[in-house]
Amino acid sequence: MFNTIWRTTWSSTLLFILFFATQISHARYPPVPEMVMQINTSLEVNLNGSTIKIKADDTFEREYEFDGCKLKSHSSPRSSRWFGSLGISDAGSEPFFSFFLPSACKGISRTVVEENQLHFDDAKFMYQWLASRKKMANGSYNSVWNSEGLSVFWQTVPGRVQLSVDVVLICLNGQPAKNLEGAIDTAIKWYPNEQAQTMRHCNPVDKNVVRETRHQIEGFWTSTEFMFKQLREREESYKAKKIQQEKQEAERNMNKAD
Repeated sequence: MFNTIWRTTWSSTLLFILFFATQISHARYPPVPEMVMQINTSLEVNLNGSTIKIKADDTFEREYEFDGCKLKSHSSPRSSRWFGSLGISDAGSEPFFSFFLPSACKGISRTVVEENQLHFDDAKFMYQWLASRKKMANGSYNSVWNSEGLSVFWQTVPGRVQLSVDVVLICLNGQPAKNLEGAIDTAIKWYPNEQAQTMRHCNPVDKNVVRETRHQIEGFWTSTEFMFKQLREREESYKAKKIQQEKQEAERNMNKAD
């Protein structure tokens, strides 16, 4: 009887252990964030008289120095990809509340920032994406990249009291995109850490990530182009109505004069 009880207890214990181990093996671990800057490094970017310096600490926080001012960003890793990005981001506080913060940085008190890697397998599409970044904000963004695949986009938006910064490592077929057309190497300067490190390597991804990234970006382009088309049509319709009204007004004035 004792042996029977022992065997039953041991079998139950073994089943519990197997069940617990199975749950652990199927547990969802947070994805590893695909960042750009190594810990304790700094990046200085100068373009057309505008300068920004970005400092990475040993966690996910970043410090942005611009126009003699500094802002800290409490970034956090993304839990899933967003237009291909699985990096770190900070959407900032709500603009309404930011207006009541001390304007230590000349009216800019919130950071809306992103640091991530983007994965491509088609150089032509990669360059289309770079061109779209410049076109998207009608040239209001400072946009620059070097021949090592590092790109930086930034601007201040006083109306929303925000500093917007995107630091992106462009990966082509699993490696940093080298010798990019339009690169300005002299605009970007690295300050390495004690281990002489600067930029991270491209994280390995499968083809599905590259394919889905392209699908989402192209979908965004399609939706924005449709929106811009509607805006253009409304503007043209407004102009046509205004011209017609001015013509009718001129005819009425001529009739009155007669």
